[in-house]
Amino acid sequence: MIKNLFLVFLLICCCNCSVHEVESEPIAEHKPIKFLCRASTSATKNTPLYVAHLNNKFYKLNDRLIEEIPPSGISKVQVLKGKKALAKYSDKALNGVIEIEYKPEFHIQLLAKKLEELNVTL
Repeated sequence: MIKNLFLVFLLICCCNCSVHEVESEPIAEHKPIKFLCRASTSATKNTPLYVAHLNNKFYKLNDRLIEEIPPSGISKVQVLKGKKALAKYSDKALNGVIEIEYKPEFHIQLLAKKLEELNVTL
């Protein structure tokens, strides 16, 4: 019983679960349900800094903005780690950096979001 309670507690603390209906033929008048769970390997938030590279400037991205632009809008992705990330973005890059360069047709959509511009050392 204690193991089960601990497992439930662990899932609540470390997982981000959502339920989505799947559009398909219903079986016995029930719609199939698709569960998506994103688990974290630790209780602390060790996420990298997400950066948009637009018009030769660098902007901080949050999770919501990353999900708004489809993958087809991305032209290039670069991962920076360790000393290279710290040299370019200082202490904001302690957990690494993911630089995303978007196709020109998505620049206006992103810049309309009033993104936080980052000072970088090139």
